[in-house]
Amino acid sequence: IRLFDAFLYDNANDRPEEAQIGLAGCKFLDLLCALETDAFQIYQWIFIRDTVETLIKAPLNDGPTPIMEMLGEKLTEGSSTSSLSSSPLSLSSSVPPLGELKRPMLTMHSISSIRQLGFFIEHVGLYVYQSSFTLAKPDMPFIESLLHNDLLEGDIDSD
Repeated sequence: IRLFDAFLYDNANDRPEEAQIGLAGCKFLDLLCALETDAFQIYQWIFIRDTVETLIKAPLNDGPTPIMEMLGEKLTEGSSTSSLSSSPLSLSSSVPPLGELKRPMLTMHSISSIRQLGFFIEHVGLYVYQSSFTLAKPDMPFIESLLHNDLLEGDIDSD
C-alpha cells in the first residue's frame, strides 16, 4: 500500500529506477491475484475492483476506490494520450479458457517508465473478474519459472 501511495500522493517522479519499483509492486499484486490465496482475497478490494462494475468502467460513488483505479486516473491525467493501453509490452492479457491454467499478466523484467504499466493497471480488475468464471487454477510451474527468472536475473553474469 505504501509503495502505491508513493506514486499517488508523494509525487514520485517517473524515473527508470522508480518505474522498476512500480513494476515490482505490480508484479507482486499480479502474483497475488493469480494465486488467489484466501489470505489475500480478504484484502483484494483495496487494490482492485473485481466486480461487474469493471466491465462497464463507470465511476461509482459507493464505497472506496481501489488503488489501481486511482493510479490509473493519475497516470491518465499526466498523459498526453487518452489511453494508457497503447503499449502492453510483455503481457499475457487473455483470460484463460474454461479449465485451463491461470498465469500472471506481467512477465517483463524491466521498464523505463511507470506509464508502461498502464495496460496492467487498467485491466487487472477485469482480468481477475473474468478469470474467476473460468475456474482456472494457477499455473504453478509457469509461476515458479517466472519467479526463478526474476530472482536470478543479473546474478548469472556476476560469477
